[in-house]
Amino acid sequence: MKITLNWLKKYFYKNSENYTISNNDYYDENGGKKAINAAFKDFTSRTLRKIDPDAKVNVNEELRKEALKRLSEEFKEYFKAPEKNRKDFNTWHKQCCKVFQTEYNKSLEGKYHKIKYGKAQKIVNMTFKYLFCYFDADSYKGHFRYCHMPLDSFTLTWYRREAKKYMKQNGELWYQNNKNRVDNLTWSDMGEEEYISIQEDISKILVDYKVKIGNQEISLLENSLEAEFYIWQNERNDGSLKDLFKLLYALDTNFIEEMNPSCLEIRLGKKSGETLNNYKNTIIKKLDVLKSKLENLEE
Repeated sequence: MKITLNWLKKYFYKNSENYTISNNDYYDENGGKKAINAAFKDFTSRTLRKIDPDAKVNVNEELRKEALKRLSEEFKEYFKAPEKNRKDFNTWHKQCCKVFQTEYNKSLEGKYHKIKYGKAQKIVNMTFKYLFCYFDADSYKGHFRYCHMPLDSFTLTWYRREAKKYMKQNGELWYQNNKNRVDNLTWSDMGEEEYISIQEDISKILVDYKVKIGNQEISLLENSLEAEFYIWQNERNDGSLKDLFKLLYALDTNFIEEMNPSCLEIRLGKKSGETLNNYKNTIIKKLDVLKSKLENLEE
């Protein structure tokens, strides 16, 4: 199967309610699956840290909704306005992140540690990603032209790896003098300076960059948001496969001995489809054996 951007968009977000940008379908304060609602789930409130770890506290729901409604207004005005150039988009993006960061921190009321810029970029960038999957997104291509890559654990893993490759072949990046800092950085603890510098590095890396998915080699444009659809899916697949190997090994230490040792290094896109199918068949057989063992234990 050929992997296309449209296929990845539909795979990522079904948009079963037929939301559109033209109808201002940004946020539903009663729930639902509009772009900001979906992005807020990716924002992961569970990573909020209590000031007093033992205290039973909650986020102020009214103030939380106000922060999300304010974000909705920012996006509404953005898509109503004419297309921006790169400089103006980056200025708007920074302001949008700071507005949300300020408004959302009000809902924490001193019960939780304030969120950092990394959390704000996540909801702003993921909102763009969901909106890009809306049916009328093509009518707003210019508004997506300079979008950033949402940064999370998957895309940061990709960035660290590709930054090292880039520096060997093409020259310096901000990463070079901040390697230790970035290698220990999580997206939720990221500051404004770190975020902006990483996005600038990513724009350089994406020039002439190609990503491999299965048997396909796909050339990515400089558009960081479009590229993220391919990169995030690839990194997620890679991590899922490695996690499966770890799980199988934990269940049965003979598992690795019965497979080619190179399976530990397997990465989707670096093995042929035929080879991947061989691994898949071996895994399926092994799962059948493990299933029988578990059934015997239950008896």
